[in-house]
Amino acid sequence: MASRIYVVGGPQGIRLVKATTRSQAIAHVANTTIKAHVASQEDLVDLLTKGLTVEQYKPANMELDLGE
Repeated sequence: MASRIYVVGGPQGIRLVKATTRSQAIAHVANTTIKAHVASQEDLVDLLTKGLTVEQYKPANMELDLGE
């Protein structure tokens, strides 16, 4: 499969990413800007007490609105 250059927009602006698929391009940007780990009991107690709620993952339309 051939690589293409994708325009990927996020909270820190727009980036050009060369990748084989759109999901790879998005993952590349996400991996450099977003961090995630499994919540510990201490994380849950602390964050739920501060008013955060648990969100349920839902598949979404992956089209990007780049604000053009």
